[in-house]
Amino acid sequence: MLFIERSSNQIELKNDSSMFGLIGVMALAMSAFGIFIINGLLPFEDGFTFANVFGLAFACLWTLITFSMGISAFALNSKRITVSSEGIGYRTWFKKRMFEWSEIQDWGISFSGRTRGEGNTYYLYFSKSLHKTKNEYKKKLNGDMLKFDVFEKDYSRIVDVVIPFCMKWTRVEPFVGKYKYNYKS
Repeated sequence: MLFIERSSNQIELKNDSSMFGLIGVMALAMSAFGIFIINGLLPFEDGFTFANVFGLAFACLWTLITFSMGISAFALNSKRITVSSEGIGYRTWFKKRMFEWSEIQDWGISFSGRTRGEGNTYYLYFSKSLHKTKNEYKKKLNGDMLKFDVFEKDYSRIVDVVIPFCMKWTRVEPFVGKYKYNYKS
């Protein structure tokens, strides 16, 4: 679910992605277990045998992958977009960016794909360069831009609330990809 906090001159968007928080906690717990395993393996009691070195390499790889997954999940969980009269701000726990309205050449909502359990996924995007339109649903998005994932159930809220709010601050026409009906069986 998408949370939209709105005032007269600002909108902040954030996803209720408690699932990513849970994934982050679980992944960091697994990486802590990996550190515990590495600590138990060292020093090697019977020398540098193939089994000892392979076990240590596997435990290190496991720890690195699960730690990276945990940090990535927390970064996704903390993603926020703030739209104001000055421009568009993007922030996570690890990154902060700002585009001024005068820099924006292309913006809108574009179909991204399908997500299991969530239906269609869209990008709310703001870009410093113009992108080619692939079809009535999507643009070919690449390069330097700010993107925010929007699930199917929040598409109409973006189109009805966020797009009109942004149009107050820029003369650039938005690309609003048509809603793509999701056939569910």
